Amino acid sequence: MANDNPPNPLVIFAPYLPLTEPVTAGGWWIGPLSAFPGPWLNERFEGLARRLIADYTTQQGEPVPNPALVVSAERGADGTRPGNREWRALQLALDLTVLDGNPPLNGDARRYAGWTVATTDNSQIHLWPVDLEHGAVARSAGFMVEVRTAGYTIESGFNQPASQELHWPRDRSLDGELLAALLATFRGAHDETDARLADRLAVTAAWLSQVWRNTVSIRFEERIVMLKTGFEALTGTSNSRASSQALEARFRTLPLTPLQDRLAEYLLWKPSETPTMTWHSQKGKPWAATPLQHWFMSFADCRNTIIHGGRLESADYHQDGSAYNGPYLFVGERVLREACRVALATFGYSTLWKPPSLRLLSEALRPLFERLQPEIKPPRER
Repeated sequence: MANDNPPNPLVIFAPYLPLTEPVTAGGWWIGPLSAFPGPWLNERFEGLARRLIADYTTQQGEPVPNPALVVSAERGADGTRPGNREWRALQLALDLTVLDGNPPLNGDARRYAGWTVATTDNSQIHLWPVDLEHGAVARSAGFMVEVRTAGYTIESGFNQPASQELHWPRDRSLDGELLAALLATFRGAHDETDARLADRLAVTAAWLSQVWRNTVSIRFEERIVMLKTGFEALTGTSNSRASSQALEARFRTLPLTPLQDRLAEYLLWKPSETPTMTWHSQKGKPWAATPLQHWFMSFADCRNTIIHGGRLESADYHQDGSAYNGPYLFVGERVLREACRVALATFGYSTLWKPPSLRLLSEALRPLFERLQPEIKPPRER
């Protein structure tokens, strides 16, 4: 029998993501609520949605200054509920895109970069059903035990304060190319090319998202374990040496020679790396490792000590002259994000390992390079 009571339309937004400008990617428009030109489902829906979003406040009780709206690029804010796979793809893609816009945090940069850093609390998307008839609204929180409170109405207000742990970054922008590529990959658009890699990338993004929750209830040790699990998802193995080899091989897919370190200056890994280090395993013979592999094996040992020994011996990696020196957590999350961008080349996104500014510059200079190429003459006939 047909459902005579269709579900209430949804307002979809990221209240704590302060964007400077909207971006359109993968069929979605994500941008400041103040910049959304419409359309809305109807006037009633728009009024209630705006009031509901206005009930989100800072820790001091002030309205959130620049909430982001998430709507269909084609239909606008029509209240349509995304399917489960689309919803998961959208959240994971936004999480990873927001994180990838953070500056490097290893070394002294951590002291000064706080205002420019976003966490996945900022990229968290909120979905609220809007009761068009009565404006009723209920709060719910929790997973293992859901805590639900009803009896509110949107018109009377219900005040949704931000968590005390929420960090407010300065205005951010989104890499639309990266967001679109991740959306397509996570929703299955490239499954015919490599479905297993697409699934592993989604799982990797999920673990990175958890690593970047700002709550103090997740300790440094748990974040290390989560991060290592993310590497296992990406490389397809839990064996540390095999994972280090797969990670090295992933970066080796870049079209760079050992003389082109300058072109990889935005990556920690460099094409000139060779097996100049020795990893002394507790089991088996020592083996020659690249700087990336040596760091990874040390990082894996850190995780194993936490899991099997119940302790954290050292939170930092240090080898003379290594680019990977610094906290395992912040160096590791950067390496994992960069490896994810490199892996997207499998699906045809061959330039996403570069930062947006370099991609734009390369595209602008492409006509000049093409004109400067020497004319290729056909071979002489014998």
